[in-house]
Amino acid sequence: MSPNKYKAQVLVIPEDQANIDLLNGFFLHHGFVDDHVDRGRPAGGWPAVLNLFKTAYITKLRRNERVHVLMLIDLDNKLHGEHDRLALFNQAIPDDLKPRVFLLSSKIEPEALKKELQMKIEEVGTALAEGCYNNDFGLWQHPHLIHNMHELKRMIPIVKPMLFRQA
Repeated sequence: MSPNKYKAQVLVIPEDQANIDLLNGFFLHHGFVDDHVDRGRPAGGWPAVLNLFKTAYITKLRRNERVHVLMLIDLDNKLHGEHDRLALFNQAIPDDLKPRVFLLSSKIEPEALKKELQMKIEEVGTALAEGCYNNDFGLWQHPHLIHNMHELKRMIPIVKPMLFRQA
């Protein structure tokens, strides 16, 4: 379902199908309400996510102060050094929009997390949603996800009321 443009909304830019599958699992959570979320199609790689954000989503954010953006990417183990993807994305987000833009990622890719946890990607997504819903971030502290904790703590108070029925 597309969100009502007059209500607060979260626009999601997923990198690939694995991130869509993770998101689908999140959407399966019993407390999830989908009328505030617009899930985009897979962008086709992290550079495409960044490009889409710069060329289309900055304008959407500036046109509507109720819009929030969540980018879902894989880090492919590029967390530090000259290829630090988190730094590249953070540099691309204008300062005035940072409170409404979020970036979540898997350290390698969702398939690696799936393999380590021995769960389907959708099941991982549902478990991550449960953590958000109950403020229990145990799974979020997995080595593939721990780097998201700062972003998650910044994001939860803003988007949780939009995404979930009250716990």
